[in-house]
Amino acid sequence: MVEKYCEPGATLLDLGAQPFIISCALKRMGYNVMVIDVEPEPYLSIAGSCGVDVVKCDLERDESKVADADCAVFTEVLEHLHYY
Repeated sequence: MVEKYCEPGATLLDLGAQPFIISCALKRMGYNVMVIDVEPEPYLSIAGSCGVDVVKCDLERDESKVADADCAVFTEVLEHLHYY
């Protein structure tokens, strides 16, 4: 689905992405991947091993401060957000 909507080389924002397996796969597919996650520390070595940039941020409480991205994915986060 990402390939359908985002061109290779595009900047892709992966929100709530730990353990960063999908983030690394997207990076290998040719995307510039930036990850936002509430608690990335346990998995930073995975993100680092594939060159994925990680920003620590609570999506429900903090401003993300991400200025520019072409696409965004929420593959590991929706079930964790508060239902309000």
